[in-house]
Amino acid sequence: GGVDDPTFESYVTDVQTLSPRSENPAAYVQDSWRVSPSLTLNLGVRWERQRFYDSHDTLKLDLSDAWAHRVGFVWDLRADGTTKVFGSWGRFFESAPLMLTGVFNDTVRAGVANRDPDSLTCDHTLAGEPWYASCTIQTAAPTPVDPAGVEAGYMDEAVLGVEFAATPSLALGAKLVYRNLGRIVEDAATPDGYYSYYMGNPGFGSLRTAPDLLTYSWVLPVPKPKRTFKGVELTAIRRLSNNWQLIA
Repeated sequence: GGVDDPTFESYVTDVQTLSPRSENPAAYVQDSWRVSPSLTLNLGVRWERQRFYDSHDTLKLDLSDAWAHRVGFVWDLRADGTTKVFGSWGRFFESAPLMLTGVFNDTVRAGVANRDPDSLTCDHTLAGEPWYASCTIQTAAPTPVDPAGVEAGYMDEAVLGVEFAATPSLALGAKLVYRNLGRIVEDAATPDGYYSYYMGNPGFGSLRTAPDLLTYSWVLPVPKPKRTFKGVELTAIRRLSNNWQLIA
């Protein structure tokens, strides 16, 4: 009915309630293999699946092909329990937040402009004011899933460290940590048209390109997501008594 329709106030005062949901089952298997008295390998694999449903309980997105492999080792360098070298590599899939399901539902947004703090009636005589924002009712259709496919976002992590007993009651250690973002799940503009969006993996599938959002005159390449973390962690563990430890 528009902003002058008697029902316009309901768009402003009535709270729009959405009840989406998601499921995230997972399973993990791990085994340790003692290659020698001083070397142990840890091997594992984790499977995850995440499904998103809209407010009508319709399945909208299924991220099912998420296999995360893990491998690690521990080496007793002197074979006497005083010094160990350890390392690991693993893939970790992101559990996308439930708010992601908001784009799979119809939404309505309304705005009112007047000088009365209690009125929900539009005052069109204010249209000449520089601060004026027109009274509007805006709706948004559900965002479709990228037809080229969507895969779960993930991050890879590698760790290499050493720990040794400086004294019978003090253990010192250091490790290097490297993390690299491989893929994300996000809604992004597509080159298909004005305000056209897909839920997908930016930099992959149909989201390899996107329009210039200022003029929509050009189609620009979308880079793959990039985020790296490099860190050094130093630790000290001091045994104070048979029942207490100090960790720093």
